[in-house]
Amino acid sequence: MKKLELGARRVSALGALARVAVVAALVGLVGCSDYGQSAGAGYDIASRQYGVTKTCGVDRYLGPQGADVSYYQGNFNWAGRGLVFGYARISDGAPNTGFVDPKFDYNWKAMKANGVLRGAYQFFRPGQNATAQANFMVQKVGKLGATDMPAMIDVEATDGQSPATIAQKIKTWLSIVEKGTGKRPLIYTGSYFWEASVKDTTLGKYPLWIAAYGTTCPSVPKGWTNWTFWQYCNGQTKYCKNGQGFDRNVFNGTLAELKKLVGQGVEPYYGATYVNQSWPLATTALEMVPGQTIVAHITLENTGSATWNAKTRLGTSKPLDRKSAFADASWVAPNRAAAVSGSVKPGERFKFTFNLRAPEKLGDYHEYFGLVQEGVHWFGDAGQAGPPNDQIQAFIKVVRAEWAGKLVSATFGGAERNTPKITIELGSTVSGTITLENTGKQTWTAGSTKLAPTPRDADSPLADASWESPARVGTVSRDVAQGDSYSFPVTLYGATVGEYTQTFSLLQEGVTWFGDAPKGGGPADDVIKVQVVVIPAGGAQPDAGGDPDSGVPAGDSGSRGGGDVTIVRSSDGCSVGAGPAPRGPALLLVLLALARALGRRRQRRR
Repeated sequence: MKKLELGARRVSALGALARVAVVAALVGLVGCSDYGQSAGAGYDIASRQYGVTKTCGVDRYLGPQGADVSYYQGNFNWAGRGLVFGYARISDGAPNTGFVDPKFDYNWKAMKANGVLRGAYQFFRPGQNATAQANFMVQKVGKLGATDMPAMIDVEATDGQSPATIAQKIKTWLSIVEKGTGKRPLIYTGSYFWEASVKDTTLGKYPLWIAAYGTTCPSVPKGWTNWTFWQYCNGQTKYCKNGQGFDRNVFNGTLAELKKLVGQGVEPYYGATYVNQSWPLATTALEMVPGQTIVAHITLENTGSATWNAKTRLGTSKPLDRKSAFADASWVAPNRAAAVSGSVKPGERFKFTFNLRAPEKLGDYHEYFGLVQEGVHWFGDAGQAGPPNDQIQAFIKVVRAEWAGKLVSATFGGAERNTPKITIELGSTVSGTITLENTGKQTWTAGSTKLAPTPRDADSPLADASWESPARVGTVSRDVAQGDSYSFPVTLYGATVGEYTQTFSLLQEGVTWFGDAPKGGGPADDVIKVQVVVIPAGGAQPDAGGDPDSGVPAGDSGSRGGGDVTIVRSSDGCSVGAGPAPRGPALLLVLLALARALGRRRQRRR
């Protein structure tokens, strides 16, 4: 740090000529600054007329050692010097009116690479805008991590400002940096400089970094009872036996106590840093077909000070809490893709895993996500460490599949889809149609494009003799181009008493099932549903009210019709009007009754 401007240190009552002589004698302590002139806060050249107290602590050579550097040291070597902590200068004043240190970025990375607890400091200019200086500090370091030292303000220049002005600007800087970095900053100064040029005694809650050379115990100005760091060496052997061309510092405590100080923040804050993701970056589109589901994940590192838990979730953003078109049953909620399992401490990583299920509507989608601590903060809120709520992004194109269909309607026994139940008697049938629209690229062809019951390739318990096979209902009888619809005739036969939920799907024989992405674009195997109740022959009439919550067949949207399919029975218990003619003994009884009626008719004619 600089030890340059003499500042407002009071020299004992000397004549005018003596004052000039003192200044001349101090020329050797004054050098070139990056911006204006500054005071050497660590030099004890002033009168002892101030209320400072010498306070001893750890041995300066035995306590945890640190260095503070700037571009004056070039590419500083942080390895092999016994350094536990280090500080690099960000700037001398604000970036637009002062000087930005060209070696800060190098030092910031090098300290971390060499396992040194890293810190950043700013040479404070009271003559410049305090807010601009503080904002630049926050911009450069952001929310400080678990191994980052608190930021430090270097107070050793007056720039011609009054003590009251200097003190007020320091407080402005401290407030902004404390909130922006998440840790309480340190104040670096010299005791006599502070007493003469700042004169504030209200900042004792901020750890004191004192500059004092050529002494065995540093002095502490009023407002503090002890020092936290001591810059005891300015790189010159005149002031310290281990001078090596850079400033040496010591922490007033043990290494464990230093690490505890590093871990302390103003309050727990939430922050995350991107590690990797399974989908392409937003500059490249991820292509999906309607109904397709893929497993996605994003890994983030906890770079805040608060531990993540089950309330830490990946939520939809832009706008916040919107319902995602890609949500499915694997999501915590339509606006929460995934949540942390267990706990994730600062410095640890977590992989958020969730499904993306493409909607039916084709087009370009931009999905945005942010992290949220439910009921507390979004990580992108002011005072938190991010990422911004619109930074995690997925660009998805939902494109037309080769083979795809959309349910238009399902009609059985005169009742359209969303009919609660279809009830038939044992040995009877019900006929209907399932109409689907070709929403794929390929034309459906006779003999290849088929409607089949699901589970796939399993015999249906409701298969009728009119089916192609117990595992295939039938095929289209003509070519069905994209955008055209086709109605599959479907007859269901009640072979066994019971309740059945029969599902159907399309397939291109030998190529793909329509529910298999990426060749297929739906419908999924469970979209087309028909619920059938088979009752004993001559059994009780079903409840006309039905069960509105069991509504099947079910489709993709909308609702048509309602009420059960009513089974009409003849006087002998045979079903009529609900399917083809009765079979077996029932058919024989009908024929005998018809013959008897015809015989009576002939007799009357005679």
